[in-house]
Amino acid sequence: MRAAEEFRKYVVVRQQCAHDSECVVVQAECPLAIGGVPVNVSQAKAVARERDEIVRRYRLICSDDCLAKCTPVLEAVCREGWCVGSL
Repeated sequence: MRAAEEFRKYVVVRQQCAHDSECVVVQAECPLAIGGVPVNVSQAKAVARERDEIVRRYRLICSDDCLAKCTPVLEAVCREGWCVGSL
């Protein structure tokens, strides 16, 4: 499974919220091909650990330079029960 897909599957169940204050941005890097992910603040440390593990595993098997251009997510807000990115 590609690193970005694996990370998205991990993150999606950690994005639920009821209020803006429950959301935070966890920064991501290549090979995840995203500028950051909005998650529930209570899940931020777990998401950061998973991000680091996926990136570590990817780099063990792939030495390609990352060419992905990412739009940074600067803020996370709660919309319709989900933490979403806001530029």
